[in-house]
Amino acid sequence: MNTKLGILTFCVVGIVIGLIALVITSREDAPVPQKTTPPTGELKRYSYEASYEELTRGQMITQSDAIFVGQVQEISPARWNQDSGEYVADERCSQLLYHDIEVQVVWSIVDDLGLDDIVTITVLGNSPVGSIASSPEILPNPEHTLQTGDQYIFFVVKRYIAWRNEPTGPEGTRLTIRFITAPSMSHLKRVDDNTGTNNRLDDETLFVAEDPNEKLLSIADILHLREFPEPTPIIIATDNQ
Repeated sequence: MNTKLGILTFCVVGIVIGLIALVITSREDAPVPQKTTPPTGELKRYSYEASYEELTRGQMITQSDAIFVGQVQEISPARWNQDSGEYVADERCSQLLYHDIEVQVVWSIVDDLGLDDIVTITVLGNSPVGSIASSPEILPNPEHTLQTGDQYIFFVVKRYIAWRNEPTGPEGTRLTIRFITAPSMSHLKRVDDNTGTNNRLDDETLFVAEDPNEKLLSIADILHLREFPEPTPIIIATDNQ
């Protein structure tokens, strides 16, 4: 009897010692929590340039969906093509930098779009008023010199752009009003001071392009060129041999 009791006691003691050793071993093998450090090398500067089809002034006049005199009300900071406007690397959607220009329509010259009195023009590229705070520094400088309060003739079309979430057009896109070509080429600035009481806008009011080599145009000129387009010059290749 005593022998059996001794054997049982020895077994129980052995089991307890084994469990203690297992617990100690488990604690020694357990991973030690490490302090995580945010990844370095975050995007601080981004170079972005948009490309456009090269058009003559005559082609802009005949191919624009709408041409109008408008007064710039507001220019937004540059944003990225998603609802938040922040930069997010996502291979499923093209990363497009854009800003919006809010314009009050003063004189509708051509309108195949049924524009409202306030038009928002979406411009690809950097903005003259900077970018949203969460965006990296954007290079190069803006592609236009539009300023709030000034009046311009705008040449615009309706186009889709890629959009990362909550699209309003086909999947992954958003419908926007855009300049027909490069922003610097797609507008003409009113020559006189449009704030003066004696400077009434009429069809002979002159507008000038950013390119100093272009001639001044009036609303009457644009209406005439829209109805009677200038022939596109044909370049004939010659053999000099």
